[in-house]
Amino acid sequence: KTIAAIADRRVAAVEALLGNDWAKIDTRLEKLCKTVRPAWLVKHPEFVLRKDRWLLVGPREGASISPAELRPPRGDYAFRGKFTMEPMGVGQMLMNIDWDQKTVVDVAFQAGKVVLATRDAKAAPTIVGSFAADIQLGRAFDVSLEIVGPNLRILVDGQEVTTWLHGRGMRGDLGVICGDVMVWVENLRVEPLTKSKK
Repeated sequence: KTIAAIADRRVAAVEALLGNDWAKIDTRLEKLCKTVRPAWLVKHPEFVLRKDRWLLVGPREGASISPAELRPPRGDYAFRGKFTMEPMGVGQMLMNIDWDQKTVVDVAFQAGKVVLATRDAKAAPTIVGSFAADIQLGRAFDVSLEIVGPNLRILVDGQEVTTWLHGRGMRGDLGVICGDVMVWVENLRVEPLTKSKK
């Protein structure tokens, strides 16, 4: 079939559902899109959605997702999710916190360890520390990065890996990046640690 014939069939399918008044269809679509507020934005195309899981397939330069409009809530909060790193490549998965357009905090997850670092856009990362953690390729693990006052607590499967006195505002952008690895992502979320008072 020619491309023109396929296009005609698609137009006919749309008109069968929505009518043939294209000005009216355009207005309806514009109103619909204005109400859509995606929680997460895919920044690189190496991404697949499978039921309730996202699959990030990272080349060396990385595939990433980040909040579309979300900012950390006031007060203490947690950046959480469930991840499964598949045995592919030699890379790592990063959770980024507090990207302020100049610097960022990187929490890197690798088999058997977590590496905490800071970096800016023009320099190599400054390693804060490397910590043992029960992370295995091919097995799901839960992560909670908790901002509690001046401290960042890193938990893997409910076990504290480390606590770091961060000395930052911690109100910048958040994100997940994987490089040279394949990662399943589930239930990625940002939530307050305490209920706000009314």
